[in-house]
Amino acid sequence: MLDIQELKARNIQHARNLFDRAVTLLPRINQIWYKYVYLEELLGNIAGARQVFERWMAWEPDEKAWSAYIKMEARYQEHDRASQLYERMIACHPDPKNWIKWAKFEEDRQKIDRAREIFQMAFEYFGEEEEDLERAQRYATFEEIETKVYLDMELQLREFDRCRKLYEKFLEFDPTYPSAWIQFAGLERGLMETERARAIYEMAIAQPDLYDPECVWKAYIDFEEEEEEWDRARALFERLALASGHVKVWTSWAKFEMSTGKAISDRYLGLDGEDEEESPEEPIEKDEVAAEKARTDGIRLARKVLQRGYEDIRKRWKNEPEGPVRDNLKEQRSIILDHWKLLETEIGDEVALSKVEAMMPKPMRRWRKLDDTGDKEEYWDLVFPDDEKERNPGTFKLLQLAHAWKAKQQEQQPNHNNPPQAEPTKSPPAIQVDLAAEDATQQNA
Repeated sequence: MLDIQELKARNIQHARNLFDRAVTLLPRINQIWYKYVYLEELLGNIAGARQVFERWMAWEPDEKAWSAYIKMEARYQEHDRASQLYERMIACHPDPKNWIKWAKFEEDRQKIDRAREIFQMAFEYFGEEEEDLERAQRYATFEEIETKVYLDMELQLREFDRCRKLYEKFLEFDPTYPSAWIQFAGLERGLMETERARAIYEMAIAQPDLYDPECVWKAYIDFEEEEEEWDRARALFERLALASGHVKVWTSWAKFEMSTGKAISDRYLGLDGEDEEESPEEPIEKDEVAAEKARTDGIRLARKVLQRGYEDIRKRWKNEPEGPVRDNLKEQRSIILDHWKLLETEIGDEVALSKVEAMMPKPMRRWRKLDDTGDKEEYWDLVFPDDEKERNPGTFKLLQLAHAWKAKQQEQQPNHNNPPQAEPTKSPPAIQVDLAAEDATQQNA
């Protein structure tokens, strides 16, 4: 309030003296500096306001203080001074956002080459190999924010070769960053350079330490699928299945075959909409025979993929010793069968569905030893029919008969709508013996 009272009395020099004493005693109180600068600018004394700012900046205040100084110079069209202030601010506060502000400032005044120099200096600064946690944290922000800003600028200027060099430089520094590879390939695809995009994807998946390689593989497969290069996409699934073998690869591959068959079938039937947009008045020649063949081929290939995937996972499960990995493979076997059953349900093929249902695992009561005491505990395990058949073919056949008899008995049980049977069906003695044998076998396991 002192400055206002003194100004009202036109005692300007006295107000300056008060502010001067205040900032000398309390140089870290930004509010006093702001009022001091405001006083000088209000009086039209820009040189005096600049002197106050310079005294303030000597204390290396926060970014807001630097921004206030820069904005004042920009208001009076002192752009070169403002640019120099950005450089000084970066020395105190080298955060990515400040580099971006500086580059954008130069871009806005059409100093494109200068903006590029700033981005290059930023890359060199953040790219220095220095074991500094704060520097590493700032770089993590920089690579996600500043690279995008720089690329957006070059894309708007249609400087595609510069974009390529920027991606190459970034990936040379950090080839493990998956998004950069995907965006680089996307740039080439947008420029209709499909072979260059394909080469970039190949380089990406060849990186030994690539972070989250699954997303790069997915992007590569999606790229080939969108380009309608079905065989290339299948070859990628093949390579990924051999490299990973995870259940997600097999189920995604099966979905691809189904969707590809449907897409080709729809095209033969004129249902994809492309022909109508190009020539709406011309009649579409439909080929229902070819459409049906494409649809059935998609189903056949999807079944083949799931069958092969199940056998591959089962083979690795058999060769894996007891432990978490083996348990995970058993879970993957169950998952792929669930996907297979869902596919057959959607197709509506009762025969194929019953075949898959016969392969589904069933819960079974088992016993296992506890430590060295010889005691046993009861637990429930998922048992796959093909494993039981391989382990004991004779018992497996009898178990099948027993389960069939039990299912038939449940169907014949009386309910509210049907009258009870005159005589209950008697169970065959052979099957009763086998059920008892099954319990005995489990207890001895």
